[in-house]
Amino acid sequence: MKCRSFYFDLGLLEDYWIRRKYHHTMSSTLVCAIDEALAIVEEEGLEARWARHERNHRALVASLSALGLSVLPREGERLWTLNAVRVPDGVDEAAVRKHLIEEFNIEIGAGLGPLAGKIWRVGLMGASSSPRLIVLLRGALESALAKARSARPRVGWTAPQTPARQVGLTPAPQVRLEPSSPVGLKPDTTCCRRCSRRSSHTRLRVRDPRLRVPHVAGCRPLKTSNPSTTAFIELRRTRRAQRGSGRTACSGG
Repeated sequence: MKCRSFYFDLGLLEDYWIRRKYHHTMSSTLVCAIDEALAIVEEEGLEARWARHERNHRALVASLSALGLSVLPREGERLWTLNAVRVPDGVDEAAVRKHLIEEFNIEIGAGLGPLAGKIWRVGLMGASSSPRLIVLLRGALESALAKARSARPRVGWTAPQTPARQVGLTPAPQVRLEPSSPVGLKPDTTCCRRCSRRSSHTRLRVRDPRLRVPHVAGCRPLKTSNPSTTAFIELRRTRRAQRGSGRTACSGG
């Protein structure tokens, strides 16, 4: 059967490697990389390399168990180089992966297909299969899970109330309503950016001891620290008073 792909045509690739016929332009850096990778494998030895991956896999599973985590495949069906870690119930797996990459520069994979959102894919391959990285990953996962669980709301649970003085904090100042009317309301006499009117709205005026001036809830007072702004406000007030009395404001002599 004739191969329908130029890229995967083994006959053409055979001509390229053996008979030196052109098929594609090989990257010289890839050839150097695979030569170095094979040299590293030869120096370590295949048996020792297999044993290292198995040893580090078992160390990772043990460290995950200490955090209450487990891997998906059964014993005897697991890969030593790729570990499918179950996501605990109620934990946002994407938030955990984000925390690992942002805080510890560790990237783990997400589940694919029917396992999306249910597992993390943790690779221990080649140089990344080392006890040092396993210890780093365990600490990073512990931090990420603690953050994820603290952010999860607890139904029916109320945080204990500790007086501020017992933890060395300064109690917040008391906020009182002004004036002493039954509902704490009074007509607003402060110019408002939103409506530019002074007496047509009723605002809840709240005085906070931390502030030098009263704060009008729901209304943003005009700032009058600028002399030109103050003069403009006074001019508008004068013109309104003149219009109300039936007089016309004019300029000049």
